Amino acid sequence: MNSLPTGREQYLKEGSLTNEEVQLEEVFRGEIPLAVDCLLFNLRPLTLQSPKLQFDSLKYIYAQVVADTTLSQRQQLFQYILKHIEAVSLEAVALIPLIRFETEHTITTPAVQAYLRNRRASFTHPLGATEDLFDLLDAGRVSNNGAVISAMVCFGDRRVCTALRPLRSSISPLEAKAFALASTSQLHECTIEFCLTWLVDLVKKEKFSVAIQIASAVSSMVINDPTLRVQNLHYNFGPFGFSTANMDKTVTLQKALEAYQPIIETLSKARIPSLDLMIELFRDPSGSSHYQTERRRQVATRRQYSDRRASDRRVVNLGSHVNRRKLSRRSVARRTTSRR
Repeated sequence: MNSLPTGREQYLKEGSLTNEEVQLEEVFRGEIPLAVDCLLFNLRPLTLQSPKLQFDSLKYIYAQVVADTTLSQRQQLFQYILKHIEAVSLEAVALIPLIRFETEHTITTPAVQAYLRNRRASFTHPLGATEDLFDLLDAGRVSNNGAVISAMVCFGDRRVCTALRPLRSSISPLEAKAFALASTSQLHECTIEFCLTWLVDLVKKEKFSVAIQIASAVSSMVINDPTLRVQNLHYNFGPFGFSTANMDKTVTLQKALEAYQPIIETLSKARIPSLDLMIELFRDPSGSSHYQTERRRQVATRRQYSDRRASDRRVVNLGSHVNRRKLSRRSVARRTTSRR
């Protein structure tokens, strides 16, 4: 009696990738977890016309995938799914479960941008992928709102950024922190404009907890881009139209910021340390100050240990905080003893 094909076997049978190109067993060291195979099996029939219940049911399967895999393995699983989408053996909608149920921004962010690149659109609705993501955000169906919004902002298309403006007023400090963590990409003119005008609005409304995170996001973009050149993109959305994008001549960051000097002057008057550090980066983006040298050293360290989970870093920070508290208590005890 022939057994049903596994999710991976079905991909190899119906898809255009070969065994040589697919090495999923190496990712999981031989045996692929049952939850992963079940996820792959259920991604195959998904289309834009699939009922919402069909997507909702994958929530529990993906939760088991998270429990059975490491972050690094899920990152490679995302690349495996993306290869099938690019080979047209799987629809881009297969990325929706990752966008909805994944909490790690290192997967959510590239999944969103891959969806924007690969989702087929019509001439009447060229921004169909953007509309899909808006629907998910409005319905509260996304686990990491900040990362999804950050991916759309950093995508680099002015029309997408313009459509996102109404969402800025509803972003919480926690979502803004997730936005800052996920904001690492090449510099785009519309992304810088989006963040700077957002900062002005936040300062006026005295939402400083959110403003600090957005300023940190902009600083991270500058620190992480070694070219310090700003692009101005205009993607050709539509049926099979994404393969090319109109791109104006790139300019240096300093040249691009000349148009935003009034905004930068307004922000400098707020006297907020995080904004001051961002403005310092703008004035000397190549980085000769001690602050920038230290930040670039930290970025290099993060790249070296990029596979460490965020929870591990939180434990380290918490441990140092506990140690400081112990020392402070000892010093108080010594002062009390000396007084006696």
